[in-house]
Amino acid sequence: MTKKLQILIPLFLLIMLTLSCNLPYRTNPLTAYSDGLIQNYVSRSDPNNLPSYTLSVDQTMVMNETGFPDRFTIQFDRNADRTEIWYYDQMGLNISFKNGSEISRVETNPVLSEALGSTYYLPQNFTKNYSLDDILALTSETGFYLETIQNGIIENGKLVFIKGFSLFFIDNQLRYVETIPIGNAGQ
Repeated sequence: MTKKLQILIPLFLLIMLTLSCNLPYRTNPLTAYSDGLIQNYVSRSDPNNLPSYTLSVDQTMVMNETGFPDRFTIQFDRNADRTEIWYYDQMGLNISFKNGSEISRVETNPVLSEALGSTYYLPQNFTKNYSLDDILALTSETGFYLETIQNGIIENGKLVFIKGFSLFFIDNQLRYVETIPIGNAGQ
């Protein structure tokens, strides 16, 4: 019996340690990990097979007129509506879209600074159906910071920071993307 215990106790400890660690083989990083910094995560999504959003006629006209935005935010609501704001900081222009239709243009003061970067992500790279695993595959990132949000208004929320943007998920569905202009720092 002593030899069995000598084998079983280390085996039991090894199993317990494995279950408590943030190991990269887990399938959904939003539910598999506890809050904090996650490193060396290997995505199981294939970036070449991810769906993309098709820009509308209004958005294509804006791209042809002003180029890619310096940064952008995208919000997905429960009704599958897509609200976007494209920021052209150096031009002093913010353009808002609802489901691809332009709804406003706001002129602001141009931001002229050598430290000002721009995103290297594109608005059409993000759809409501993306999982965190999909986004990590798209960006080739293996590290992220995860924080659970639970309060009287939001249940089962997850805030995720990845180099170059922040994401918000509710019930494991992408609800908000905000790019953070880092310019050449991330390339």
